[in-house]
Amino acid sequence: MHSFARASENWISFDAPGAPPNSTLAIGINDHRDVLGVYRQPDGTFRSYIVNPGNLAPEGFTFIDELPSSSFPETINNNSGTFVGFYTAGGILHGMVATPNPGKRDF
Repeated sequence: MHSFARASENWISFDAPGAPPNSTLAIGINDHRDVLGVYRQPDGTFRSYIVNPGNLAPEGFTFIDELPSSSFPETINNNSGTFVGFYTAGGILHGMVATPNPGKRDF
């Protein structure tokens, strides 16, 4: 499993840096062409990321490590970068909203 996005006129596939083989999934894209995705780490937990297809170098990825390791993003807002998803804690499923810090690449 690889993520893919359209960059200019071409479709490109990519994997998150450090992701095990066949574990990267692109989930959504916003008006700024920021791709929200996730990959499964070797221990079975998920790690979320945001990247723009114009900069797929490792430093172009923002990893969202402030969320619980059981988090799974669902969709990204078209303008603000805010995204929604879910996570489990204590065996209970919870909804979440994550909002980026303006002008920074963290949440």
